[in-house]
Amino acid sequence: MPIALYTIKDSSVSGVFVIFICSVWPMLINTAHGVASVRRDWLNVARTLEVKPLRRAFLVILPAAAPTILTGMRISMGIAWLVIVAAENAGRWHGHRVFRLERSGTISTSRT
Repeated sequence: MPIALYTIKDSSVSGVFVIFICSVWPMLINTAHGVASVRRDWLNVARTLEVKPLRRAFLVILPAAAPTILTGMRISMGIAWLVIVAAENAGRWHGHRVFRLERSGTISTSRT
């Protein structure tokens, strides 16, 4: 997060960048694992039936890898929620407005 803040110089953009970088890897790794673990028998049947590569990807590989892809997406969402908290805190330290509800019912703003 500090490196992103230093290079991008905008706390909201660097927060989105850090959230993306942290949450994309579990999804990519699980997708690669799911595609690599497709049963060879299914691929051989598709090859025997002379299924074209794009059709094979949508009818054989994607359905077989879908559980691991969805698991990766679920893990990525959990990591993204954790990183959002860190990004919000870092954004507050770098000039975001903080809204406070006073006892009188008014809302005051201040920069931190």
